[in-house]
Amino acid sequence: MRLAEVNIILGLVSVHRGDLEAALSHGGKTLDYDRKSGPSLLIRADELDQAITRAFPGSRQRGEFSERLQLLFRDFGYQPPQRLTAS
Repeated sequence: MRLAEVNIILGLVSVHRGDLEAALSHGGKTLDYDRKSGPSLLIRADELDQAITRAFPGSRQRGEFSERLQLLFRDFGYQPPQRLTAS
């Protein structure tokens, strides 16, 4: 669980540095860990997904991470957090 959290943080740092590939790599590693505490990890991973989406809105690469995350939310029986849209 701690390694997954570290990868989320590294993914967020990568987003802030403008490195989409590194952000997606760290995000993918996060989703690969056995989840002992699924809900809190999913919420943090969703924060990374939102950061990637905001920083790289036109990127097709981010879709795979988003899709994997959505599947995990379903596997745990949770709904992803509501996302606020800019008006």
